[in-house]
Amino acid sequence: MDIGKLPNQLLSQLLARIGCRDPRVIVGPGVGQDAAVIDMGPRLLVAKS
Repeated sequence: MDIGKLPNQLLSQLLARIGCRDPRVIVGPGVGQDAAVIDMGPRLLVAKS
């Protein structure tokens, strides 16, 4: 494997196996998704990279 990012197919397979178990996560990890949304109660936390 070359240095750098994982191939999209491999990343997709890894994310499918790991998943996201926290119900507060509204938008979680995914191929091509550079942001997350987490329910913090009265507010939402939006993080981007």
